[in-house]
Amino acid sequence: MIDVEFDDDDDFAKRVERKVAKGILNAVSVRYLMLPGHYRQNERGGFDCDAQELLEVSIVTIPVNARALRAKSLDGEGDDIVERIAQRVVELLDARRREAPRRRARQA
Repeated sequence: MIDVEFDDDDDFAKRVERKVAKGILNAVSVRYLMLPGHYRQNERGGFDCDAQELLEVSIVTIPVNARALRAKSLDGEGDDIVERIAQRVVELLDARRREAPRRRARQA
């Protein structure tokens, strides 16, 4: 999990912070780069990643991944949540990479 720090000197940031605290905004968008040489294909058809570079985390109203919601209490049920999120991101990136040659062919 991550800790989010809001800018106390920015009115918009204060409004966003209040909405997060109330649960009105409870989703995030996470973007990261898997570092070359630090991931390997696993037996489930995805990738295991040992190191990545965090590029951005944004608070959003509607996440692309419906499971990317703020958890009020995980009570041990979410112990593998980071692994599951990373696995899903890798699956989506792999699908996008496989689709890219088809898109280029259609555009040509």
